[in-house]
Amino acid sequence: MAKKINNIIAPVRIAWLKFLLLTKGYMAINNGVLCEYASLLRANKINLEQFDSAIKHYFKKVKVKDINTKIKVKPLEKLDIVLSIFNQEDLIERVLYGIFKNTTTPFNLILIFDGCTDNTKPLTLEYIKKHRPERLNDLIIRDTPNVYETRANNVGFKLAKEDYMITLQDDMVIKEYGWERRLAYPLRKFDDVLAVTSRSAHDIKRMDKGHEEYTNFASRETGTLPKNVFVIRDIINRGPVAFRMDYLRRLDYLNENYAPCNLDEADLSLRAWEQYGWRVGSFWIDYKSPVEWGKARDKDSTMPVEQSNTKNRENLEKDHGDYIKQNLKHSENRVIAENEIDYQDTEKSYFERMIYFLKNYPKKIDRKELKMITQKNTYLFLKKAKNKVKNILSSIIKLLFKISGQEDKLARGIKNYLYTDVGIKNEKTREAWLEKTLADLPAGLKILDAGAGECRYQKFCGHLEYVSQDFGEYAGKSANDEGLHTDDWDYSQIDIKSDITNMPVADNNFDAVMSIEVLEHVANPEEAVREMARVLKPDGILILTAPFCSLTHMAPYYFANGLSKYWYETILPKYGLRIEELVFNGNYFEYLAQELRRLGKVQFRYTNLKLTKKLLFKCAYAYLLRALGALSKANIKSEELLCFGLQIKAKKIR
Repeated sequence: MAKKINNIIAPVRIAWLKFLLLTKGYMAINNGVLCEYASLLRANKINLEQFDSAIKHYFKKVKVKDINTKIKVKPLEKLDIVLSIFNQEDLIERVLYGIFKNTTTPFNLILIFDGCTDNTKPLTLEYIKKHRPERLNDLIIRDTPNVYETRANNVGFKLAKEDYMITLQDDMVIKEYGWERRLAYPLRKFDDVLAVTSRSAHDIKRMDKGHEEYTNFASRETGTLPKNVFVIRDIINRGPVAFRMDYLRRLDYLNENYAPCNLDEADLSLRAWEQYGWRVGSFWIDYKSPVEWGKARDKDSTMPVEQSNTKNRENLEKDHGDYIKQNLKHSENRVIAENEIDYQDTEKSYFERMIYFLKNYPKKIDRKELKMITQKNTYLFLKKAKNKVKNILSSIIKLLFKISGQEDKLARGIKNYLYTDVGIKNEKTREAWLEKTLADLPAGLKILDAGAGECRYQKFCGHLEYVSQDFGEYAGKSANDEGLHTDDWDYSQIDIKSDITNMPVADNNFDAVMSIEVLEHVANPEEAVREMARVLKPDGILILTAPFCSLTHMAPYYFANGLSKYWYETILPKYGLRIEELVFNGNYFEYLAQELRRLGKVQFRYTNLKLTKKLLFKCAYAYLLRALGALSKANIKSEELLCFGLQIKAKKIR
């Protein structure tokens, strides 16, 4: 009878209290709190007098000590924290910092290193060694061979030994002191709860042929998750998730049919509802986890996210389709007052806690986070500013055109200012030297072009008797795609097809021999020089050019990246050749400019980035080229460090 009376009176009392509190100036009416106390009244856990007293005291922000309005909450003496990690060397110290600084309950830390290929593990162990908190009881470490989220999490879950366990992802930085007590509180207050996330929870509206539709979202990120409400829904998403371990063991952990990742937590939620009527939901805690931190979403991760999504949607419909079609929505909001949560260390002031944190957890980790935030903000700012700058410059140029009326002249002036030929004169300089050197030879002399290839220098030998030689086996880029290549090679004009170190030619047969950019393609270049000296007549002229430094080209016939002047000065005299002219082609600054110009093509071929298309890079590129051009003009013997190549004219004296 008393219960029936309370059920009738409770709504009336709520309306009366609203009016009473408003007329007395208590404007902070909280319907959630009223409803909570009303539910206690209906359940006969408090009487009308206690109900009135509790509401009045609550709105006056006075702690109620003389009545027991709280459901008995299980204590949190210990817990397990599971952290599965994949390649987070830039972030892992910050993640550990958040856990160590803000966890107020003694805990075991279970670390699963899932196929890490960077320095994450040594950085983690070093940080724990230096900053291990007093509350950390056991440290448990396991390595898994890149099995991804579902299986890696299960490895950690099965190692948990306390009544409650919280799993974190490796891209989440905890920012709230006492977070673990808050997140686990609904588990300890309500016996019908399996799991509590702090990310998001929602109901399934429908699922048909691998396509699902959700409703009743409650998400911290979207601002639809009130801080003092435990929001119960059909399924939850991963984030920091607290589990009641005896329930999780009865469900046999995550279903590994949903491996490698995605929707395994949805399957677990639905199994809990179907088999035992256990609730899952979301409760607010403060943490940071930007999308760009997550390796599961990052381009360098090997996780087949899309394939897993498709497969697991089909699995979810097959396993729970009939249950979902019943259209049961589990939307329920349970109010949990902030002063109800049993936080630890409340006797310490904020100042005392900050002194403790600064002493035990160095501020350098915060600087690392600040650096990441700064980099992100800088990128976003430049991205937004790029189009604005383009538009402004375009408007200025158009205005100048209109004012001057000399568009062609202005355009040529801008081009002349930005243009520099530094780094593009390698081949031009070499050919100019070769043309002059060949032109100085008397007409009618017989010259051998050793390693002639496609005979491209025959054009400079019109006054000479030209004979070409090559081994004739290079097939161009169609045969090998490593390094730099030309198109298919044409050997149709070759007179002598042989190895350059063993030519079928009599001794002392030619008045001159030239070998242009060939020696780096010979496995034993000294043998090639010996053979060229053999076929050269006494007083004959040997003309050589070869790189000082070069990139891989014409593979697989590439055996050295270049030869120094000391090589020529040592090897040529051994075969009766006296160096009459040794010329450096280019210098250190010219060489750097050449490779800077080549950066775009190399980047597109050997990376997935497109930095050379960025406005900031283009500005830096133009500036560096102009700077290298100025340095090259002021050059004083930098060619002894680095240059394009050397050009040699030698005479056979014996």
